[in-house]
Amino acid sequence: MKLNNNSTFIYSSKSMTLIIEQIMVSQSTIVKSDIEMFNAKTYAKVRKQKWNEHRNASKSSHYVPLPSGGISINQLYCKYFSERYAEFVCSDPIQDVLDFDLWSGTSKRYPFHSSYLPLGISITEKSDAMASTTALENLGAIVLGYLIECSNPPHRPIARPVQKAPDLISLSTDGLFFFHEAKATAKDNRDNIPTLVEEGITELLAGVCDVYRIVSTLITKFSPLTVKVFVTEMREKTGRTRDFLTILNSLETTLETEGAMAKISTSKLLDKIFGQDLSARIKETHPHKIRMIDEKIREMSRKIDENKNDQPIFISQTDLSCNSIEGPLNLPRIDMYEAI
Repeated sequence: MKLNNNSTFIYSSKSMTLIIEQIMVSQSTIVKSDIEMFNAKTYAKVRKQKWNEHRNASKSSHYVPLPSGGISINQLYCKYFSERYAEFVCSDPIQDVLDFDLWSGTSKRYPFHSSYLPLGISITEKSDAMASTTALENLGAIVLGYLIECSNPPHRPIARPVQKAPDLISLSTDGLFFFHEAKATAKDNRDNIPTLVEEGITELLAGVCDVYRIVSTLITKFSPLTVKVFVTEMREKTGRTRDFLTILNSLETTLETEGAMAKISTSKLLDKIFGQDLSARIKETHPHKIRMIDEKIREMSRKIDENKNDQPIFISQTDLSCNSIEGPLNLPRIDMYEAI
């Protein structure tokens, strides 16, 4: 990073690349019968501690082999992953993180009467403009997207809930539902993971997913943007997903739109997404929800046919494909479960 003659920041092309220098994976298996007792209200104050102790007792960790120099994800690929996995709209993910670095730790002031950026100003007023944490959330989503699409075993993204947990639902090649939570920070806050652990164990005990994965991204350098990634995975020893309502709720608007535009029932759409065997389990478990979605599909389809308000149907409302990149990704693939 350097200053030009007008005192504005200029970043080199190298700095506009995200480098993953390290990935560590921790895996734990919880035993439902051993920790169910801590669900009782009498254990509310110690539940998080007890559950985390139980998880740590079975935890195994390893570093994932990476190419020499780490994994470099250029600006275009970062935009691709941001479009597909981030919750917020972002046209330049890396630049946003660099801007976050510029303003984090200081109140943003507007130097109309000076040619210099404000230096050494501490946060004193709540009304001050602040660096946006959206940049960090996009960074976490980019790393999550890379792990989904470029790691073995590969995953197929199923749903990206907005303003709801989890951050992503995916399906592995061996038929396991993964719930993902993605976090990014410029400070090492792995001490906060037990809070997410409590949420993950709750989901596992409820049988709404097979594996709960927390992807924590730590920025170690801003120029070039360099991160370490810590992946925490938990699964229940004997359980498999038996309650698909969270998954159906996350897919609901997609099913309604696709069904209305293509004149397809929810049942056929689920067959298309999950295959007939898994789809049959979902439909058998939640027939009432399927009927509700079908009713909305018929209503939406009728409105589209009538087009009462004479409003055009934009392609962006029905085509959710990403247009940043066409063709396969030219990025290194990694094996998440291979240790160095």
